[in-house]
Amino acid sequence: MTIVSVNKITLTGCGPEEYERWYREASAIMAAQPGHVSQRLWRSESRPDVYFAIAEWESAEHYRALMNVPEIVELFARLITLPGPPPPSRPDKIAVEHHDAALVAARVPV
Repeated sequence: MTIVSVNKITLTGCGPEEYERWYREASAIMAAQPGHVSQRLWRSESRPDVYFAIAEWESAEHYRALMNVPEIVELFARLITLPGPPPPSRPDKIAVEHHDAALVAARVPV
């Protein structure tokens, strides 16, 4: 069953150039993973500090497996503390809403 992950990302400590550069690097690694179907990044016109990352995977298991890929874990560590809140000495550079495979949506056949 194909699933779609929709993450809302708000920049809190980095600029668009840094985030987009990071996303391109992460995208290349994700695209090489088993089960990856597609992904897109959209930037809000009304809030330039807000992005929506939309990824399609063959299954939730494939999506969850990303957190076992050392390169992905290392990339995320540059911008955000996973899991849990950031230490006060190093605040996160982004805030992610909906970054949980339990919250991804399954395609509904119509």
